[in-house]
Amino acid sequence: MDEQLKAKQEVGLIVIPYFNLIQSKPLKESNLMLFDQKAVEKIYKAIAAFPVVASSWEKVSGRLSKKKRGDAVELENIYKQLKERAAKYGGNKRFSLGNHVRKVSEEAKELSFYYKMTEEPHILQLILSLIRIVDQEESWVYQFEGTHKSDLWTADIGVNMAFAFSAIQYELEDDERIVIAEHIYRKAFLPLFEDWLDPVKRLHALDTMGHNWWIVCVAGAGVVLLLCGEQWENRGMLLDIITESMEEWFRYPGNVLQNKFANFGPDGDYIEFMGYLDYSLYHYLIFCELYYKQNGTLLAAGEEVLCKLPALYEATIYSTSEGWKWLHFGDTSMKATNGFIWLCLASRLQDSRMLDYFTRLKGELTDLLEFYFYPESIEKIKLENKTSKVKDDQESQHMLLRHTGIAIVSSCQRARESEQALEQDLYFAIKTGEAWNHNHRDTGTFVLVAGGNEFIVDSGHCTYSKPQYAEYYCSSLAHNVVLHQGRGIPDEASYRGTKFTGRIPVVLAAEGYQYILADCTGPYAAIYERFYRHVLLIGGNIIMIDDLYAHEAGKFEWLLHVKGKAEIAEDRVTIHNGEKLIVENLYPSHKNYEVLTGYLHVDQGGEHFPEGDIAKITTTVPSREGKFINVFLTPLEIRKGTQVEKFGDESCLGVRLFHGGKIEEVYVNPAADGSVMHNNSVLNWNDVKTDGFIARICLDREGKLLEISLHNGSFLHYQGVCLFSTLLKCDVVMKYTDEFQAHIELSEDACCYFTEDVEKVKQELGLHSNFMYLKKRRLVKGTNFICIDHTSSYI
Repeated sequence: MDEQLKAKQEVGLIVIPYFNLIQSKPLKESNLMLFDQKAVEKIYKAIAAFPVVASSWEKVSGRLSKKKRGDAVELENIYKQLKERAAKYGGNKRFSLGNHVRKVSEEAKELSFYYKMTEEPHILQLILSLIRIVDQEESWVYQFEGTHKSDLWTADIGVNMAFAFSAIQYELEDDERIVIAEHIYRKAFLPLFEDWLDPVKRLHALDTMGHNWWIVCVAGAGVVLLLCGEQWENRGMLLDIITESMEEWFRYPGNVLQNKFANFGPDGDYIEFMGYLDYSLYHYLIFCELYYKQNGTLLAAGEEVLCKLPALYEATIYSTSEGWKWLHFGDTSMKATNGFIWLCLASRLQDSRMLDYFTRLKGELTDLLEFYFYPESIEKIKLENKTSKVKDDQESQHMLLRHTGIAIVSSCQRARESEQALEQDLYFAIKTGEAWNHNHRDTGTFVLVAGGNEFIVDSGHCTYSKPQYAEYYCSSLAHNVVLHQGRGIPDEASYRGTKFTGRIPVVLAAEGYQYILADCTGPYAAIYERFYRHVLLIGGNIIMIDDLYAHEAGKFEWLLHVKGKAEIAEDRVTIHNGEKLIVENLYPSHKNYEVLTGYLHVDQGGEHFPEGDIAKITTTVPSREGKFINVFLTPLEIRKGTQVEKFGDESCLGVRLFHGGKIEEVYVNPAADGSVMHNNSVLNWNDVKTDGFIARICLDREGKLLEISLHNGSFLHYQGVCLFSTLLKCDVVMKYTDEFQAHIELSEDACCYFTEDVEKVKQELGLHSNFMYLKKRRLVKGTNFICIDHTSSYI
């Protein structure tokens, strides 16, 4: 053993002499551990101060105190069986072995935290037994592809082992302490550093293995260094290399040739979405905490991104009668075991939203890291802000995630006083973006939750090793999209990436009305020249207008995945799930219906594949062009007696809604879909004249004009009065009340003309053809808001 220890390992530019590493025995209260005496005291204070922490600790400590030597024996027996299977069969059996070794290391880590809290002697021996099981493995790598010597298992097992070792190393005999320390270095830090960072031996670039692998492996190496490498030669240089590289990961801009996109967008959204955001932050946030404890300064890397995350987390969950749930787009797999990340962000950012998030989705603390990161101060902020935020939470909120191409509209309340409030909740989210790796071939998919019931759902995903994952869950068929001749986004997009992404060019929101334009065309470039989804949210009603143009003639297949049962009648899909939601299928006029069976989301490790209905609407005539218009009536709107009518002809696709004492008329102008050349696409129908693709007129029951909206249009006339005009086609919402309001979304600066008082213009003869009555404002690119109080001057 001495000869082995005397042999020095070279790490690129770095040489680590092991005898220097172990000459002096570490002090019991070394700053190389997370759970030092100060941390233990903080946790016990939280146990005394917060009932939820106290009750959680009672359960966790009760569970861990029962651990015994026999548990380690059982785990070792399983290890030996899996080791034999892996040696004989390889393949997925290697993953099974790796997952078990990782599980044993996680047990050792958890017990090491518990040991620091209680110092129970039998726990020390149990930790050592678990470390010895893991240490039997010659290497901690289980995904043998290419020449790499490390993978995600290497990082996870290395971090777990470093935590366990740092907690008990001062209790070990020198010989065993030396061996364990050397193995953690050789099996974890060395392969991770050489593969991902070493300037000479490095294999990977920032974009080699997806987006999360890099930060998991590099931050994992960093945690091992901070926990075990106090006496390693060139420790400071190693630490500098790691911290500098982390900043580069947060700033990663993407790669044109490889169809890779930036890790983070301007809104803080992560390209692999929420589940992998959690996983990417796991080792990183632990590294940040250890770095602060040992150096007294916060790590600057990622700070600009982290401060945006609370709003992102909050927007991607919704309330149901069964509790709060996550938005399942792509491979998102939010786990309760990630709760410490949410609490760490709450504490680090002093943001009560992350504590709210933890409370909604988990509530109790089950992981010792959650006890460590439980905030000391923001519980008071949360209680103080609770009542003041109730009113705002009752209003519909929207969030645009430009990088991932996701738009969310939510009225789910953070604080709910009654079940009546739940029945008013509405959650709608639509996704565009890319279709590579953890993002499925699902551009254009959407979800709809109303009154606490999930009606239209995304399939989510299942365990990656299951054949259903690639064959079904990743496919376009598994999502709420429009296929053409049974074709969606090509399969190879999952491996080669997406050259042209989908995006959300417009989100325009006013009180009681939101408009979303989802450009889904890019990932479907092999099939469609245009695939646009226009979504109008009018109170509790949703109108979805799909504008499609394929490369070849064929039949369009409109898919709707439901939770519960789908019942199809003439021009209507009724979804039953607790209550019912009605989808009125107004256009196209000629179509066929079918109910298929698909799968719903399965949590990682789940063996049962729950089935769900898929409503499929297929056009009857092969064509290159298609227009689908569907109206979604929520349970609340159904109870209110909302009615839907269809009007128009081939030149005007019309929808009329009767709801809440109002009449909503929506005019879709097919000529404004880009098919007209060298002439403006003017629709002239009844009282409406416009060149817009969508125009909406909202009246009261007596016919008084209350509100209008115009999308991708430059003018709108109603009953001979010009309501809005500009040279630039844009999106507009205008409200005619005692206080005129206009929300105008412009792609560039432009002069806009508008009528603020329609009734006054109608009463004054001769003004209909005279533009002098129009108000003019020069507005700027982006969203503009105009408010005019008729009793005073401009505000």
